[in-house]
Amino acid sequence: EAQAVEEDDSADKALSSKDWTYGGIAAEKVHLAFDGKADTLWKSDRTPSHFVVNMKAENIVSGFSYLPRQDGKTVGMTSRYSVQVSMDGKRWKNVAEGEFGNLRANPVEQFVTFAPKKARYFRFFSTAALDGVGSSVAEMKIFGQAPAK
Repeated sequence: EAQAVEEDDSADKALSSKDWTYGGIAAEKVHLAFDGKADTLWKSDRTPSHFVVNMKAENIVSGFSYLPRQDGKTVGMTSRYSVQVSMDGKRWKNVAEGEFGNLRANPVEQFVTFAPKKARYFRFFSTAALDGVGSSVAEMKIFGQAPAK
């Protein structure tokens, strides 16, 4: 049975994407997955596909959310994923992999948590997609704790 979780200051929150930069496949469009708008999306014409987020600071990263495209189309919805984190953008640690289930019938935001890791870089792989063509992300949030200011 699900439990209601009260907001508290120690809980991990969505990190601000304000100063982030992006790389990977179709890198010029990755910002659309972090713009807060469900009607825009990052998409690539291939599967597997990936992008890299440079968070510009060391964070404690503990999860992410994935919102599939919201335009009524299913082509390119990421159905299987893999996530890695890195401090230097060269040496990567696998932190999560899995499947987003039932996207065709229920294209809602999906949440994935993993053991907290220090990271400056976040790499998302779309390893399989619905209808087998391309990859896409309407919105993504990365959860964790930012460095103290």
